[in-house]
Amino acid sequence: MTNNNNANGNWKTRLEELEEEIRKATSSKQSSDQSTQDVYPYVEMDSETYFAKRITAWMEMTRDWFKALSTPGKVIVGISAVWLGFSLLNMVLHLISTLLTVAILGVLFYFAYNKLIVNK
Repeated sequence: MTNNNNANGNWKTRLEELEEEIRKATSSKQSSDQSTQDVYPYVEMDSETYFAKRITAWMEMTRDWFKALSTPGKVIVGISAVWLGFSLLNMVLHLISTLLTVAILGVLFYFAYNKLIVNK
């Protein structure tokens, strides 16, 4: 029976020692984190600067990729880019012409409604 109490006491003592080690390790980690924050303050970037740097980095990466292509690859990419550019321009022009058509029809229907229905 005494041996069992002695074993429980050893476990309790060992558990208390481990808890103390954890507390010390945690407190020293927190103090080192605080000193790191003091030495290296957080620098806040505005969104315009952030996006400008991201776009610049992306363009440099794309330019390096293009330079690494072989000559036939550059020709294919160039032709594809021109085709894509004209396709986008065509789409925008179709959108503008559709909006103008809808606007003209709206104005015509408005005047027709005013002259034929409201004036009766």
